[in-house]
Amino acid sequence: IRRPPRSTQSRSSAASDVYKRQGLEQEGQALHLSYDVDALDSSLVPGTGTRARGGLSYREAHYICRRSVETGNLVSLELVEVNPMLDSKQERELLHGDDKDIVGTETVCLGVELIKSCAGHRLV
Repeated sequence: IRRPPRSTQSRSSAASDVYKRQGLEQEGQALHLSYDVDALDSSLVPGTGTRARGGLSYREAHYICRRSVETGNLVSLELVEVNPMLDSKQERELLHGDDKDIVGTETVCLGVELIKSCAGHRLV
């Protein structure tokens, strides 16, 4: 089986190109971010209805938020497809660097972190 050639462009670079092509960096261009958590890798968000392998990594997920803030045009955000009832554990395991004030399931905690990133808080 032959594998297709790997892209030399990183996902973060590709996301940056999307911002440029869509004109999302134009001054005065209002930006609404509709963030669907099932776009993230399923290992990060077990509490979502449509889990998929190969989704966005933790860093890529925050990069989208950070770039949205950096445009200066982010005016609204919605975070969708979060269903804590589907999380396998009801409390996330705290790892080095985690904000201990954010509590809940894995998916809920990541959702709160993404919202904080969209408010300009730098996590990664």
